Amino acid sequence: MNHLLWSIDSNASLALIAERLGRSVAAVRKKLRDLGYKAESLGGYKVKDVAEMFAIAPARVQYWVVEKMLLTKGGRITESSLSTFLVEHADKIQFDSLSVDMQNWLREMGYSDAHNERNAVGMGSE
Repeated sequence: MNHLLWSIDSNASLALIAERLGRSVAAVRKKLRDLGYKAESLGGYKVKDVAEMFAIAPARVQYWVVEKMLLTKGGRITESSLSTFLVEHADKIQFDSLSVDMQNWLREMGYSDAHNERNAVGMGSE
């Protein structure tokens, strides 16, 4: 059980926790529920939540997860991973199409307009 709790704190996914413990993902989920943990208590975002935030298809976000551009913990995209994504992959987001509130929140999470401004300048010269 100590390994399970340590794994939660180490940002490990349920699959990795299961592998470390030699258990199935379902068994790990059940143990977490038995210990009073819920997916929401593990923090992070669902794929569909991130898709809605970025106004894109969930399949695109799932692709980023598969490609390790976004990391998960307990099946949820971690906040730190999302922040890193916003810095390293700002070009993947159609920032100008998002609401002002969402743009402001993304900036608070680490998104930089600099990438888009460089692209806008480059596009204007074509």
